Amino acid sequence: EGVVNFFSFDTENGKKANIYFEYSYGINDDLSGYVGYILLDKKENVEFFYPILEKKKSDFTYNQITNELKFKNENTEYTIYDEGYNTGIRILSNGKTTLIKALNKSGSLSKINDFIIKNITK
Repeated sequence: EGVVNFFSFDTENGKKANIYFEYSYGINDDLSGYVGYILLDKKENVEFFYPILEKKKSDFTYNQITNELKFKNENTEYTIYDEGYNTGIRILSNGKTTLIKALNKSGSLSKINDFIIKNITK
């Protein structure tokens, strides 16, 4: 069992976004597990994480063509996108869209394809 932080970036507002894979080994030594999202504030304290409670197959949606990972928390939809130099988070809440650009990206969102993930729809 373990955790792999496979995609992260600093945001233009001084925070740090991380996409991680929490895994365990399966019967055939296959890595399988769950994806999660965590946002750290400027002091690296946890500001937000998802999923909050029980993990389920519908937690995230991943689009391989656009390289976007989406999830919804209450009435807010988050889209994490990784398009080369254009990376960030698009937040849609109450009809208003907020874009948060990424700085200092590490890893790639497409690494999602390297894992057997139980809480994602592709």
